[in-house]
Amino acid sequence: MRELFDQEFPSSGSSGGFQRISPDWLSPEVMLPITAGAFRIKATESVAVKQLSSVAFSRLRKFLESPLQSTAGHLLGLAEDEEDVSEKVDEPLVLVRLSEWLLLRKVWNMGLNVPAKGSQQKSHPEWQKLYRLQAQRMELQGEMPTGIFGEAMQIRHLRILKNWQKQLTAVLETDWNSLQKNLSQFYFGAVRKGKFNEGLTGTDRILPAVNIQKENPEPSDSENMYFKIQGETEWWYTDESGNRYVIYFSERESKDKAWLRHFLDVLVLLAVDIIPEGTQVTGLCITGEGKRKSRKIHLPSRQQAQDYLANLLQEMNTEHAAVLMPVESVLELAKENLTGADYNSRYTEWMDAKLNSSSENLGISSQYGPVKFLTDIAYPENPHQLMNRRFQLFFETVLV
Repeated sequence: MRELFDQEFPSSGSSGGFQRISPDWLSPEVMLPITAGAFRIKATESVAVKQLSSVAFSRLRKFLESPLQSTAGHLLGLAEDEEDVSEKVDEPLVLVRLSEWLLLRKVWNMGLNVPAKGSQQKSHPEWQKLYRLQAQRMELQGEMPTGIFGEAMQIRHLRILKNWQKQLTAVLETDWNSLQKNLSQFYFGAVRKGKFNEGLTGTDRILPAVNIQKENPEPSDSENMYFKIQGETEWWYTDESGNRYVIYFSERESKDKAWLRHFLDVLVLLAVDIIPEGTQVTGLCITGEGKRKSRKIHLPSRQQAQDYLANLLQEMNTEHAAVLMPVESVLELAKENLTGADYNSRYTEWMDAKLNSSSENLGISSQYGPVKFLTDIAYPENPHQLMNRRFQLFFETVLV
């Protein structure tokens, strides 16, 4: 059977059987129940009825990045951690990508822990000592490579941590001690188990979940919709003049879609009045390679932030939420200043080119997740209208 399958569906690789099965190859006995709809399952409830009433920061961001994959993952009950699926890489003798991401942030958080009263403050953290504390635990759990592989990884990780420290203190024109006192991270709602196993630091701010209400504009029997947003923000820094900085740390050069993190942070903190309207806010992307990026963020009003979040959460609950519109298409086509019909036709052309390229070169967020055959998914009926509704405020706030 394996030989027959590989003959019918050869692949370009060393082993066959990786192409889509053609319906022409299926026997009439197999095709009959498929064409007759015998396998069709009648939905007992629509997406709108199955309310997504509580969402995390990462869920909002992933919906904007790829509404198709995000919605499919929710309906299939697939839980993902905070980091992108696209960043998960499992290689022998190398720390799993997601574990590496968590390790670096745990060490960074420990380095920011404000010393207790009476203890001696240091001008810079002992990165190697803090790193070993976390790495030893992972070695005992069988996650961390050892020997020369572990040593090579440690050298690279320590270089990333030191680069983060060097870049951040330079761009903020401050020292490490001041950074410890003025850097914060906000946690809304329930906190993931094990998050604070090492204890709370002076940078942690734990707050109730953010309540968002979507009022029904039409007088009807339907009630208003209520949502809760929970999860953790990026890092926030306040200087002596009251100016704010929202900071995202990455190991490699950050992509343009990383600015969605800053955008959603700003909206949520505005909605709960942690950031007063009119505050001067700057977004920073700090990388381990020394290629930092900076953007001035133009704050919307508090009402605009609340309305946007309410409308976005409502859209995430509609039955038409799962459409093929990766954020990369939005960012690329925005550079061409297209409007209306020109945008819609160009979107179709852009997506066709992506889907007709090899899977290794897709380069779009939608290629990761539970939906594999993207050519089967219909494009949005009006991409230009959808783009304006979901991303106009993003462009006005961050990518001006």
